[in-house]
Amino acid sequence: MDTGHFLSSEEIVVRLQELTTGLYYQSESDYPLEVVHYKTVLPDAFPEKELVALTGHATETPMEVTDAASFFRKVTKPANVTPVANKAPEQIATLKVFCEQHLQNMKVYHFYSHLFKNNNLSR
Repeated sequence: MDTGHFLSSEEIVVRLQELTTGLYYQSESDYPLEVVHYKTVLPDAFPEKELVALTGHATETPMEVTDAASFFRKVTKPANVTPVANKAPEQIATLKVFCEQHLQNMKVYHFYSHLFKNNNLSR
């Protein structure tokens, strides 16, 4: 990849969608990684309630926010305990490098929609 080429937001989103195709986060079930692009002038003032609505989750859905380094550390654990269900270490490594090269202050949002059923939190 030519790191000297500046990519537009749209090009970054398309490439992220390509890089995350087929990747699943394993929790109680396998959840596909989903790229969500939210345009805002002030990236540090991201309205998380709008993200919940944008992704189609119920407003009361519990959510965890983590930085990119923590996310990649978690998904690159040894194969016997990795939370990435499809065991695609090369794809994850490529995704990590791309994110490091093209994104600043990336955040990963994990929605616990499996805990939210019929307006009650349950396990």
